[in-house]
Amino acid sequence: MPTPIITLTTDFGAADGFPAAMKAAILGRIRDVTLVDVTHDVPPQDVAHASFVLGTVARRFPAGTVHCAVVDPGVGSERAAIVAAGPDGQVYVGPDNGIFTHVISLAGGVSPGSSHDRPFLAHYRAAVPDGWQAWAVDVAAMDSGEVSRTFHGRDVFAPVAAQLAGGASPAEMGELVAEVTLLNLPGPRQSDDGLIGRVQYIDRFGNAATDIFADAVPPGHFHTLAGNRAISGLSESYASAQGAGCIVASHGFLEIFVPGGNAAEELGLGVGDEVTVRV
Repeated sequence: MPTPIITLTTDFGAADGFPAAMKAAILGRIRDVTLVDVTHDVPPQDVAHASFVLGTVARRFPAGTVHCAVVDPGVGSERAAIVAAGPDGQVYVGPDNGIFTHVISLAGGVSPGSSHDRPFLAHYRAAVPDGWQAWAVDVAAMDSGEVSRTFHGRDVFAPVAAQLAGGASPAEMGELVAEVTLLNLPGPRQSDDGLIGRVQYIDRFGNAATDIFADAVPPGHFHTLAGNRAISGLSESYASAQGAGCIVASHGFLEIFVPGGNAAEELGLGVGDEVTVRV
């Protein structure tokens, strides 16, 4: 049998030993496992950032991979811990706070049940979409010793991930649930001014990923109004642009960039800002 894979996505950073504590909790339960750090540099408590990163990475892993994601401002509260299983055979473990929105929605860039009447990236409850199942982890029934109120990454999510990687069924973790928490990603909207999207993610280079999926990018000539700049057409590569440019990036969304620079800083862009595409 192939060696099981567990990925880790957190906002813990490298200074305090939190990722190592999670790995210790996993390795104490299953030794023959491949641990992959997706990132531990998610900005503190930024669930939407973690959701985007996990959404663009998780689908590259083989079926059976267990993805453990912990960006958890509500740790110790009444928020549920969940296990979710998708149609591609991958399994996700983390807080029920919207952190799995992009793995659920990325194929079309729109979260199920989202609405333009709700604030962008706001939390809401929605039915578990077709092809998915979710279970609420029964923390009280876990045989993992004392559960800290401040470190469920070590005491809840890592042990659950280890059990799943070791062959346990998600149904063994708790009761099946009908609803999960998602982030509001309604996708772009059409108006008299053009196709209006929003910046949903800014990477470490300052590239600004919009919520305009590749299929919605109009063919032929168009220009994009982003921050304080009007950008003409699509660039073939980052290097080919003269100044700010637009490109359909590897994640599948229209992205605003500046070659050798920082588009977010130079154009004054932040997450949630509107971007208008006009033919």
